[in-house]
Amino acid sequence: MKNFLITLFAILGLTVVTSATSNPTELFKHTDVEATIEVTAERNYILFSSYDTANKMMDFILENPVNMVQIFKENGDLEMMVPVGSDEVSLGLTQFEKGNYKVGFILEGVDTPQFMNLTVK
Repeated sequence: MKNFLITLFAILGLTVVTSATSNPTELFKHTDVEATIEVTAERNYILFSSYDTANKMMDFILENPVNMVQIFKENGDLEMMVPVGSDEVSLGLTQFEKGNYKVGFILEGVDTPQFMNLTVK
């Protein structure tokens, strides 16, 4: 019985570690753009995400109102900060050059920014 319990806890422990270190969660993927989130907890704040191909707009609905959106270049330099004041955010693809970005949503009532990876192709 003791060996069975040790084996059971070992399997459960490996399952938890494996699920905690999973690959990035894809928000959307298109030939123009791809958005992912690395930390699963940050995915909980984004209720809806989509890419409108006709207007080249990325749309997000978040759980909390967004005070500010920060956009960082791949090298970590701050590209722009945009005040929002809503739980709905739209970002135009025409504002971005090709490359990798990190987009931070500063949410009302949340201590740390919630980041998303953005690849513009």
